[in-house]
Formats: sequence, structure tokens, C-alpha cells
Amino acid sequence: MTVKNENAAMFGLIAQAGDIALRASMFANLAALRSVAPSVLEAEFAIFAEENAKKLASEVKQRETIARRARVDILAKECEGLTLESAGLGDLISRVNEEGGIVALTPSLNLMVTLEMPKVHKGGTGKPPAWRPAAFRDSAGDRVYGALTDWARDNLTETERQSKGCYRPNGKFRSGASMGTVLVNSGDLVVSTVPAAEMAEARAKAEAAKAAK
Repeated sequence: MTVKNENAAMFGLIAQAGDIALRASMFANLAALRSVAPSVLEAEFAIFAEENAKKLASEVKQRETIARRARVDILAKECEGLTLESAGLGDLISRVNEEGGIVALTPSLNLMVTLEMPKVHKGGTGKPPAWRPAAFRDSAGDRVYGALTDWARDNLTETERQSKGCYRPNGKFRSGASMGTVLVNSGDLVVSTVPAAEMAEARAKAEAAKAAK
């Protein structure tokens, strides 16, 4: 995430403003304070909102995984020494199946329980998937999908990327809010918030395509 620290706190407040006029007024005031164009702040805010949403989803998923790890750990202990004569055998088998595990009968008629402990992944949210609508549209009005770095590589020549400032002073390719600001300032992209319905539709199409493989 590359939103400037001094803007992040204000963006948190702007995100809570439900009224469009109030949000526009807050952008205008912040732009005057920072001596930048409102479009620059809107580009940063779009990335800020998207990254925060991904971060929240990641945290929720991590909490769910931690809870499942606890369930699986308890279940594994309950299944220790499981036999065909064990009390509550049917219930235990059902719970194992619900957690994606397997109860198999060995050739010697013993029960073998296989449970995989869920892994808790930590760290950043990473690069957005190619199917995910970004909070930007190109000059033709078409929605941008996936990472802005990919869009820049696919739609701009190396000369254009250099002239528009797609590289940082240290020579590294920009990403996130930094890339969004550059592409908005160059006129290649405009900020366009992604409605929840559009995001849900894109996700459903991606999941359907994955299931069809």
C-alpha cells in the first residue's frame, strides 16, 4: 500500500462519509490543504478503499481459519484410537467429513482418520487477481481489471511508461496508489468506484470459469 501516511487518516474519515456531497467537499478541502488536484487524491483514495477491503477480507478469512484449526485439533484428539465399536462413531465420521477429512477402513478392519490442519497465512494482501474490477476506467470508458501494473505493461509502450512516470526515481515499477496517481494525472485512467453488484458479478464469473476447468 503506497497511500501517503498523512492522507491515510483523512481517507479513513472520508470513507465513512455516506453523503456524496460531503465526500466531495472533504476531497476539495484536503486537496486545498495538500496543494494538489482533487483527482490525485481520488486516485489514492480508490486504492486506499480497495486495499482496505482486501485487508478486511483477509483478516476475516484468517480468523475463520484459526477457528477451524481449533476445531480440527479437537476433532483429531477425539478420533485418536477410533474403532468400529467407538461410541458416537457416526457423529465423529460426519464431523470429519465436514472438515474435509477422510475416515477409511484398513485391510485389517481398523479405522484410519485423515485430517489436514488448515494453514494460517500471514502477510500482505498481495497482487489483486486478474478478474477483480479496479476502481478505474480507461479513456474509452472501459473498466480496468486486475493490477494497475499489468494494465500499464499491456497498454503502454516502454517509452510511454517512462515519460508518464510509471517508474520510481530508484527505477522500480510503481504499483498501487502510486501507479493510480500517475495514470490519472496522465489522463490514461479516471477514477470510477466499483459498485458491489459489479464486484459480485465479476467474482461469480471467475469462480464459474475456475469450476469449469
